[in-house]
Amino acid sequence: MLGGECGIILISLNVVGARVGVQASVPHDDVASLISIITLWSTLGSSIGSAVATSIWTEQMVDQMHKEMPGVSSSVITKIYGNIKTLKKYSFSDPIRQGGVRAYAIVNGHITIASICLSCIPLVASFFMPNYYLGKQQNAVNNKGLDGEVVDVPNQRTPNEAVTTQPERAAFWQKVLALYRK
Repeated sequence: MLGGECGIILISLNVVGARVGVQASVPHDDVASLISIITLWSTLGSSIGSAVATSIWTEQMVDQMHKEMPGVSSSVITKIYGNIKTLKKYSFSDPIRQGGVRAYAIVNGHITIASICLSCIPLVASFFMPNYYLGKQQNAVNNKGLDGEVVDVPNQRTPNEAVTTQPERAAFWQKVLALYRK
């Protein structure tokens, strides 16, 4: 269970980072639209995760209960599968309760492994996000401060400077990032 909780914490940090990146990459007028779009994608991802977890639970739990509780009738297993709280009726040392707990732990372990593997995808994608410098400006697009005045941003090239300077030899990963950002 600890792995699942750590996965939830990591995923929530990734969502916060994505929201900050979205807010920094658009003009102030478009922030609300992009927040709604990223919320849509987050909800869609959550729905897919729930569908995967449900599929794993449905496909594996009954079979795992039969393996962990040999000799127990199918009607008892179906009753426990219908409501896992039914296990509380059995004493702690009862083989039915212990088998149900083991089956529950094994199947939830599979769900946790799947969720951690799937959560790696957005984590890896976040490494390719641009590193916006946000000093006194609202966003990285128009470099305007909260008062609406243009703010001087250190170490940032203007489009004219980028065209007139000599092109530098880009490293392999810089080329990959440039392809990703197009």
